[in-house]
Amino acid sequence: MISCNEVSDLERSVNFELSFQVSTPLLKVTFSLMKLKVFSVFSLCLFIAIIGNRLFAQKSINGTDTTKMTELEIPEIFICSFKENTEISKLPSTVSLVNASQIERDEMESVVSLTAQVANVFMPDYGSKLTSPIYIRGIGSRINSPSVGLYVDGVSFFEKASFNFDFFDIDRIEVLKGPQGTLYGRNTMAGIINVLTKNPLSYQGTSIAISGGNYGYYKAKLAHYHQFSKKLGIMVGAQLNKNDGYFTNQFNQEKVDELDSYSARFKLFYKLAYNWEANFTSNYEWSNQGGYPYAILDLESGTADSINYNHYSSYQRQIWSNGLNIKFENDKFRFNSVTSHQYYDGKQDIDQDFTAKDLYGILQSEKQNMFSEELILRSNSKHNYQLLLGAYGFVQLFDKDLLVSFGDDFATTMDSYTKLYDNQILGAAIFHQSSYQISERLKIIGGLRLDTEKDIQDYRYDLLTKSGAEVNQADTLYPALSYSTLLSNIAINYNLNEHFSIYATLAQGYKAGGYNTTVTKPEELTFEPEKSINYEFGAKTFFFDGQVNANLSLFYIDIKNQQIYQTVSTGRGSYLENVGKSNSKGFELEIRAMPIKNLSTNFNYGYTKALIKDYYVDDSNNLAGNYIPYVPKHTIFIGVSYRQNVYVICDAISYSLNYKGVGKHYWNEENLAAQNYYSLLNGKVAFQEQNFIIEFWGKNLLNTNYHAFYFEALGNSYVQLGRPVTMGVNLKYKF
Repeated sequence: MISCNEVSDLERSVNFELSFQVSTPLLKVTFSLMKLKVFSVFSLCLFIAIIGNRLFAQKSINGTDTTKMTELEIPEIFICSFKENTEISKLPSTVSLVNASQIERDEMESVVSLTAQVANVFMPDYGSKLTSPIYIRGIGSRINSPSVGLYVDGVSFFEKASFNFDFFDIDRIEVLKGPQGTLYGRNTMAGIINVLTKNPLSYQGTSIAISGGNYGYYKAKLAHYHQFSKKLGIMVGAQLNKNDGYFTNQFNQEKVDELDSYSARFKLFYKLAYNWEANFTSNYEWSNQGGYPYAILDLESGTADSINYNHYSSYQRQIWSNGLNIKFENDKFRFNSVTSHQYYDGKQDIDQDFTAKDLYGILQSEKQNMFSEELILRSNSKHNYQLLLGAYGFVQLFDKDLLVSFGDDFATTMDSYTKLYDNQILGAAIFHQSSYQISERLKIIGGLRLDTEKDIQDYRYDLLTKSGAEVNQADTLYPALSYSTLLSNIAINYNLNEHFSIYATLAQGYKAGGYNTTVTKPEELTFEPEKSINYEFGAKTFFFDGQVNANLSLFYIDIKNQQIYQTVSTGRGSYLENVGKSNSKGFELEIRAMPIKNLSTNFNYGYTKALIKDYYVDDSNNLAGNYIPYVPKHTIFIGVSYRQNVYVICDAISYSLNYKGVGKHYWNEENLAAQNYYSLLNGKVAFQEQNFIIEFWGKNLLNTNYHAFYFEALGNSYVQLGRPVTMGVNLKYKF
C-alpha cells in the first residue's frame, strides 16, 4: 500500500521515464541526425531499434545497471485530490489514471489529448483554445459553462476557455467519471479531471528540453526543482510552444492556424510546525494564435472545399491562476483550506461567413475574475465511521464586449452593432459525506450537498447605421436568476478478496441554468438547469501476481432538460436550449498489464449510446430517437511500450506505439451530419545515454483524413479537418 506522496516516485521506477547526460560521441550523432528530414530520422531510428534489439539483447555488463527498469508489480494507486485520498480499488466509481510516463511517452500536450486516451472521453478541436468542450459518457457542453470540472493542483478552472492549456511537467491526470456533485458541486455532471503537476518535495533537479518538427513546430522547456530542507521546496519553470500552422488559406496563401504560446509556473511547498502544511501554486499562460481553419462542406459528397476566407481570424488570451492550499493533519482529523483566483483576458477576431466575400466579422473581448474558497474537515482515524464536512463559495465576474461589423457584400443598412455584457455569478454550498465500514469487506458511502447560485446580467445593445446614426436598442439589467438544489449520492463497495472488488453507485448530477448572450427571440434569453441520475456498477481487479490491472464499469444515465447548443435564426451566434429528456448508457473496460519485464501495455475501450428521448423542435417535429451530438459511440486506445538495454551506441532504446480509435458521432441533433469511425496511429523511438535523451516521434502516421469539428451558419455547413501527419525530435537533458 502506498501513500499519495509516494505515488510519483514509485511510478517513476515502474514506468520508464527518459532522462540522460550528454557524451561527446552521442552529441555528434545527435546533431548529424537533426540535419536530416524528420521522416528519414524517424525511419532510421525505428530500424536501429529493431536491429539493436536483436544484436544486443543477450549482451550484459558487470556491475549494477542503473538504467534497467525495475521489475515490479503494478502498484496500488491513490487518488491525490485533497477531497479524496483513497485507493482507487476501494473507490466506488470509475477512475482513469494517466501517469507522467504515459503523458511524455505519448506526447500529450493538452487536455485535448485525453480524447480516446481515456475511455468514453471526447474533446473536439474547435479551431482555437477559446472553446474547449469536453464530453464524458454522453454529457458535455459546447458553449457557456462546462459539464466537466477541471482542477489543476486543487485550483478550479471555471471557464472552458482556460481548459486547453499547454502541459508541462505534469505528474498525473485523474479522470473521475460520473456525477461528482456531492463533493464538487455544480457543473460536474459528467465527471472531474484532476491535473497534478510535479511536487518539488518529491522531484528534484533541473531539466531542459528542446523539440522541433515539421510545420514549424518548436518547443522549449526549462524547469528547476529545489528542496531547501525536508520542509521547504520550490519549483520554477517556463515553456515556449509554437508552430507555423497546419492549414493554408487559399485567399492569401498564408497559414491560418499558427500558434505562439508562453507559459510559466511557480510552486512553493512548506511544511510548517505542528502538522501544518502550505502549498502555493501560480500558473501563467499567454498565447496568440491564428485559428478557425474552417472550410465549406458538401453534405452530399462529404468533401470539404479549400479554406478560403478574406478576414484573418485569431484568438489571443492570457490566463493567470493562483491557488493556496493550507492543510492541518493529526491522528483524528484533517483540515484543508483551498483559496484560488483565476484571471482570464481573451480577444477573438473572427470571420463569420468564412468565404471570400466581405460579409461580416466579429471582434469579441472578455475579461473574467474568479475567486473561490473551500473548507474541508474530515476524520482521519482508523474507525469504521468516517465523516467529511465542507463549505464552498465563489464569485465569477465577467465583462464581455461584442462588436459585429458588416462588410460591403452584406445587404444591410447597418454598419455595425455592439453588445456589452456585465455578468456576475455568485454561489455557495455546504456538503457532507459519510462512510461506514460495515465489515472487513463491505463499505457504504453516502453524501448530501446543498448548492445555491445567483446569476445577474446587465446588457447594452447599440447599433450604428451606414449613414452614421447611432441607435440604442437596449439597456437592460435583467432580473437575477436564482437556482438551488439538493444533491445526493449513495454507493457500496465490496471486496471479494484483496485483489478483487465490486461496487454500485447511485448519484445525482446538476448543471445550473443561466443567460444566453446571443438571442433573437425572448424565449431564447434563458435556459433551465440540467439534471441527471446516474446508475453505475463496476469491478476492479489485480491478477497474475499483480502484473495485470483490469477495471470494468457499466453505467446508465437519465438526463432531464439537457442543455444543447443551437444556432440563432440569423446565423450570427449561438445559444443553449433545453432538450426534454435524454439518456446515456454504456460500459468501459480498462486494462493495464506488464506481461514481461520492460514491456508495458494499455488497453481502453468505451461504448456509449446517448439518445434523445423527448425533444419537440415544433408541434410536428420530435427528434426522439436521435443521437446526442458530439458523443462517439466507441473509443479505443491500445498502447504498447518496450525498453531494451543495449549498451552499444547508447545505454538503452525504448520504443512505443499507440492506436486511438474514435467511433461515429453526429454533429447536430437532426443527425444529418456525422463523422464516421476514424483512427490515429502514433509512435516514438527514444535513445538514452545516461542523463541525455533523444526522441523521435510521429503523430497520425497513417495521415488519416477526418473532420475534427463541424457547425452550421448562414445556410452553409463548415468543417475543420484533423491535423495531418506530424513528426519531430526531442532533446532532453537533466542535471
